[in-house]
Amino acid sequence: MTRPVVSVVTLATCLTLAVGCGGRRSTPPAPAAVPVAPVIKDGQSLVAAMRQKYGTQWFKTLAFTQNNTLYSQRGGQTTSQWRQQISVPGKLRIDYLPLTQRSGVLFDGSRVHTFDNGRAIDAQPGVNAALLISADLYVLPLERSTKLLDSLGFDLTKLRRDTWEGQPAFVVGAAAGDSTTSQFWIDSDRLAALRMVQKERRGTRDIVTDIRFGKFAEFGGIPIATEVLQYRDGRLVFREQRVDIRVNDPIPDATFDAEKWK
Repeated sequence: MTRPVVSVVTLATCLTLAVGCGGRRSTPPAPAAVPVAPVIKDGQSLVAAMRQKYGTQWFKTLAFTQNNTLYSQRGGQTTSQWRQQISVPGKLRIDYLPLTQRSGVLFDGSRVHTFDNGRAIDAQPGVNAALLISADLYVLPLERSTKLLDSLGFDLTKLRRDTWEGQPAFVVGAAAGDSTTSQFWIDSDRLAALRMVQKERRGTRDIVTDIRFGKFAEFGGIPIATEVLQYRDGRLVFREQRVDIRVNDPIPDATFDAEKWK
């Protein structure tokens, strides 16, 4: 008797069936659901898109050394160095170097503490707006983010598209051509913070602070600004250059405890 010949094609087909040739075909698995990107129509939906884009990928801690240049009105420059440690959301410790000074500033999420030579000299309610927009919005519950932004004077009902240094961006809080109303700019591609303008009443006059985040580097897929420029009433007053950047290194909780400042 002649043995039947099984073709390679037939054999390959049999191997792909869960119950063999001639049996019932298995149902292919359903494709994984792809998250639907939020429709960005206002500031709140933009923040929702920022949270969704990075999800649990966003950093939990960030630390770096910061080389500073302070610019005076007369054109002089003063340099200094800080060490910054961040734990999102809301916690920021700035140690003025050298550490033997034991001086700096601590944001614990609701209050800002100032220390000089190891002594606590001031504590006031306060939220770091730049930290909120560049880091905390990616991890805070949306309702909490909305309340904080509103308390800082950002009008989330106003959103437009613009460009910043050639990069398409979303702008929340101000109309085109308005450079003084509180607002923040978000890169429309990476959804990274590019700029924050904050108007504050101090004494008898308004102060406009314009913070610009730039020279981004990728750390595990997260864009982090390595240079930050601060303008006051249109004049460059402070430059931050970040080096020795460390992402998600463990930072003890006591680092952000004002009672344990060292």
